Amino acid sequence: MSAKPHLIVKWLLLFVLFDSSAVAEYRDAVGWYELVEELGAETPDGTGIKVSLIESAVIRNYLPDRSNFDFIGKTFTVMSGDSGHSNHATVVGQRLFGNTMSMAGGIDQIDLYESVDWLLDGFLQVGQPLFPAIETSRIQNHSWAGSFDEDEFNVEAMRRLDYAIERDRFVAVVALRNDIFAVPPLLAHAYNAITVGRPSGEHSRG
Repeated sequence: MSAKPHLIVKWLLLFVLFDSSAVAEYRDAVGWYELVEELGAETPDGTGIKVSLIESAVIRNYLPDRSNFDFIGKTFTVMSGDSGHSNHATVVGQRLFGNTMSMAGGIDQIDLYESVDWLLDGFLQVGQPLFPAIETSRIQNHSWAGSFDEDEFNVEAMRRLDYAIERDRFVAVVALRNDIFAVPPLLAHAYNAITVGRPSGEHSRG
């Protein structure tokens, strides 16, 4: 392919309200307190797990606020170039690996990607005669949705993601849109990913 694909990415905000009561509610919903009661001090907290946080740029900013108190002791590796802070990335990071807001506060190694760069040169290499990069993280988090102009590139991106997951044995968690319209072409159709919607059910479908 002679030209890189053109991408339209729609930013997806999954977490709007974020306070201590919301944290308690989601921990209760997934049975975390029961797990802690059963395992006590042996409850896993993510220690030793590395993750990749992939975020769409909002006004060219995609990085979480690394000075946030919830990220004390974390080591961040910027994979897609420097930028300012994104509130969305900060909130998602707090939920995924924050010291106080997450169920996995022991996670302390985080790679940070911007979604377009991750799709193209940074990781998947869509439209290029190259294999996807090797993923050294155990988890990839994608709280965004979007699509290429040409559907062939959407299909290629999904095939590349499925290949990378099977090859490198990581968990990819991908998002639906926050509305009831059609499932976005990226990345919810991937066979090997875990696709997540809203607890209310008010997310894309079909």
